[in-house]
Amino acid sequence: MPNTPLRVLILVAALVVAACTPSDPVVKAREMIAANRPLEAIAVLRDVVDTPSEKPEAHYLYGMAMVNTGQSGLGQWSLRKAMEDPEWLVPAGLEVLRGSILSGSHDAAVVVADRILEVEPDHMRALLMRARARIDSRRDYEGALADADRALELDPDETEALIARGVALLGLDRVEEAESVIDDMAQRFAEMDLGLKLETHYCTMRAQFAVARGDLEEGEKRLGQCLTLAPDNPQIVGEAVEFFEAQDRPERSLEVLRVALEESPHFTNYRSAYAMKLQKAGRSEEARDVLMEGTLLDAYLPAVNAWGALSDHYVAAGDYAAAASAVDSAVARMGAAGVQPDAQLLFHWADVLIMAERLDEARELARQNPFPVFRNLVEGRVFLEQGRNDEALKKFTEALVLWPENAVARYYTAIAAERAGDIDRAIAEYRYALRAGTTQTDARLRLARLHRAEGDLVLSDAALRAGSEPLGVDQKLEGIRIAAHSGREDQISRRTAGFRKTPRWGRAVAAVAEGMGERRGPEAAARVVLGTPDLDLTQPENAEALRVLVVSLDEMGKAGEVLPTVDAAIDRSPDEPLFHALRGRVIESEGAPAGAVRAAYQSALALDARQVLAIEGLARLALRAGSPRQALELYARAAAADDEATAPVRAAAELLIALGRAEAAEVRLEQLLARDPYDPWGPLQLARLRIERGAESDRTLVLARQAVRFRGGPEAEALLARLEGQGDEPQRAAARAGEEVAP
Repeated sequence: MPNTPLRVLILVAALVVAACTPSDPVVKAREMIAANRPLEAIAVLRDVVDTPSEKPEAHYLYGMAMVNTGQSGLGQWSLRKAMEDPEWLVPAGLEVLRGSILSGSHDAAVVVADRILEVEPDHMRALLMRARARIDSRRDYEGALADADRALELDPDETEALIARGVALLGLDRVEEAESVIDDMAQRFAEMDLGLKLETHYCTMRAQFAVARGDLEEGEKRLGQCLTLAPDNPQIVGEAVEFFEAQDRPERSLEVLRVALEESPHFTNYRSAYAMKLQKAGRSEEARDVLMEGTLLDAYLPAVNAWGALSDHYVAAGDYAAAASAVDSAVARMGAAGVQPDAQLLFHWADVLIMAERLDEARELARQNPFPVFRNLVEGRVFLEQGRNDEALKKFTEALVLWPENAVARYYTAIAAERAGDIDRAIAEYRYALRAGTTQTDARLRLARLHRAEGDLVLSDAALRAGSEPLGVDQKLEGIRIAAHSGREDQISRRTAGFRKTPRWGRAVAAVAEGMGERRGPEAAARVVLGTPDLDLTQPENAEALRVLVVSLDEMGKAGEVLPTVDAAIDRSPDEPLFHALRGRVIESEGAPAGAVRAAYQSALALDARQVLAIEGLARLALRAGSPRQALELYARAAAADDEATAPVRAAAELLIALGRAEAAEVRLEQLLARDPYDPWGPLQLARLRIERGAESDRTLVLARQAVRFRGGPEAEALLARLEGQGDEPQRAAARAGEEVAP
């Protein structure tokens, strides 16, 4: 599940003044915002914007106040409400446009700019911002060039338009024309002082031009000059970080962000980005400390935002209890300042409480939230966690009526639809989520996996590459699996190239092996790992590749062949828990005494009490020792250790079915469906159990169709054929179908 980040970008926005009577709360709010008292303005307007007699200016002012206090998400929602009134379309639309660009929602930004330019075709700011959105998307340089040219027609001295023109030409590989623009810019800078903002734009463009020509050394030199000019300028910092990441120099990216944070310690985005890079580099404690330093700032808002970023840090680490505690601290810090949580914070707070399984508290916060859209989203999340999928889907649908462009709402609607068995709607909602923002959720990854489970590798690859934002590591690895499953050697080579000679090379090899294994079986998977010459399986960073090899050889009955490698890995890195767990798996497969196997698994758990493979191994030992109850307890422990693990949930369901405990098995199968709706085994078994107890037939039919859709094989097809052929005789025919298909 994705979290909705509490990190915010503090914006400065202009106030449009409109006439109202002195007693109108809108007047008070307008005066408060003009006096830089946005928190008071929020308190004055809160009741106004949540009544049927909503005023568009009230929404505009409320949105502006939210943006100015860092609550940009809620600000965008209120500003969009204001845009519904023609009088406020342009001023509110400009703020929505700015927020969309800063949040990376480039397509949404273009849509808003289009609306503004429909009513004011020559609006300079809208033209320039649409050009920027098109450039940032990296998919419409032609459109950006047209916008820049139109802006220059309106004002030949508009330097920002000239900069946009140069960048667009670079994007179109029209290098000579771009060079002409740069020469023009150089002349302008020599003749007049255009200010730091435009100077930084120009500096960045010169660096981009050098990189576009392939002169990386010159590009780095110019970026260094830009950083000297303005080491905490967001555009320059962003360009520098992207450049060094592309050169696989993460340590230099860290240095850029460290300096930027030193220059602007109250800028939450730098603190969050720096901490995320540290976390990515395996320096988790340093990342936590950087965020903790932010919570100690005297300034109220940066401190609250730092608590939010710390909560995100804990969520990423899977420590949801600590994440919830961090939000509790953020709210306490607000209370100390005499500030009550607003609707946005109440929503985020409830979201984290749900992750921490504090569901009753989350629902109570939902009831306190003044905005129906947030109430619906929280209640939908709670229902989803409780397995009440149809109710969750209803709540999410109600939220989408109020906020149709909310990527997170679309994402959760897709998940609820999956769990309810409405796969077509799930696909549609994932696509909507991607259009609303590809970086806000993992919709790309889930949709890619869905289509791969269907057997449509073309659509799977297309889903993964939707949007213009760079792929994350997990998405790149999924792309490698797709290429391997397709048998495309050229694609495998191209997609793994960026991983070679990096600490993630073992994960890339594992992804190739998994894709090949899906296509040709475990022997092919094992050959991939064993046939990779530059892969040292005794290195901890390559443990994932060793895991795939062990599992593949185990399936072939040849696990013993890899025991010397596993032992060498343990000798080299005795503190790596996965190596000990794999040793347990190997010697268990080879029939070693239970004591020796248990000792290996216990060694893994001594190093990491949440090591899922080791807990699963102990469960199997308990089952062989004639203790199914202990085995079920251990499978439950393994499932709780990793909320994405499916193997222990499936093993528990299989055991419960074998024990004749159908009701408990159904609970585990529902849990399995929630974690992996694309595995056909789960819906097939659940459909059978429902048939046996004569349950309502519509849900059973949906499950059977889901099993077939995800390639459940002849058994699933036979069951579905019988269910669909039962006509108006639902349960008797279903029962007969169950008897005929049951193993």
